[in-house]
Amino acid sequence: MTRSQTDFYELIKEYKTASAFYQDNVEQAESDEASGILVLRDVVGRILLEPCAAPEEMVRKVSFILSENFLVEWLGEESDMVRMLLSSFMCLKDV
Repeated sequence: MTRSQTDFYELIKEYKTASAFYQDNVEQAESDEASGILVLRDVVGRILLEPCAAPEEMVRKVSFILSENFLVEWLGEESDMVRMLLSSFMCLKDV
């Protein structure tokens, strides 16, 4: 497994942990911080900005995002997140 694959899978683990915490706490939380949304938003941002230096990396990232309904819905509501995702593909221009 390459370093970029390892890094990406570590981000996925962080996402799963943050997402589970958010899902468990969103209803009773009295603040964004208590709900875990700030941590989740940070992890999602890092996933979206993870550079795709090769087409395989882009496929891996897009496949993960499409497998997570929560992420797909969030992307549908946040144009800034879409911009982040698309900007991560710019490094493919030389491939």
